[in-house]
Amino acid sequence: MKVFPKVPRLSFLIVFAAIVSGRAKAQQQEANRAGEALYKQRCAACHEGAAPRAPNRARLQQMSPENVRLALLGGSMAVEGLGLSTAQIADLAEFLTGRQLVKEQIPAAAFCAADRERAFADPLAKPHWNGWGVDLGQHRFQPAEMAQLTAEQVPKLKLKWAFGFPGVLRAQAQATVAGGRVFVGSSERRVYSLSAETACIYWAFDTDGPVRTAVSLGQNGSGWAAYFGDQHANAYAVDAVTGSFCGRRMSKNFRGR
Repeated sequence: MKVFPKVPRLSFLIVFAAIVSGRAKAQQQEANRAGEALYKQRCAACHEGAAPRAPNRARLQQMSPENVRLALLGGSMAVEGLGLSTAQIADLAEFLTGRQLVKEQIPAAAFCAADRERAFADPLAKPHWNGWGVDLGQHRFQPAEMAQLTAEQVPKLKLKWAFGFPGVLRAQAQATVAGGRVFVGSSERRVYSLSAETACIYWAFDTDGPVRTAVSLGQNGSGWAAYFGDQHANAYAVDAVTGSFCGRRMSKNFRGR
């Protein structure tokens, strides 16, 4: 009788994991080949120089896969996306961006404790930067009494925290600072309210399109609202404290009606 040596269970697990990983890699390579073929067939003519305003490959790679998908489904590239299956659009989006088509979830540990009402009674009574130009004249000048910094102190400032936007490689929106919070939009179709002290997340609001506008805070009844727009011509009013939707959203699709 032939006796086989006993192999530890861990070895079987390692072999199984290697097989699964190999299959996943092969599937991804196949999807990349399919996406590349679709790009050459439907996209390359414009995105490689024929259309001056069309973003090149380097700029497309900076987009999130989800934004590429939305552009092909109902955005600026909807005509080019006609006739493509869900799988083909996913292949194309993943090939162009080098990332999987999954909207990243925010870990529960990233959110602030439940004391959302704290220190937000009158956010504009304290030092703040509200909107793009800080005042109605859009002067983009912060007086010394508001900045509470001198020119000599600026070179001595040190980084306190950094915040990474999930799923994207760039950020284009200017931050608004008021009431101990930082309000900022992102290319991954979210607007965040962060703690200026720790960068924990008070709330995250999902939008229909990427957000490049600065958030503007204003009174809404007895409370405060955060106003902003997205690249699909929608305007939003969101409760500044809780992040709940509190106003109409207007799209270019409804203009003139």
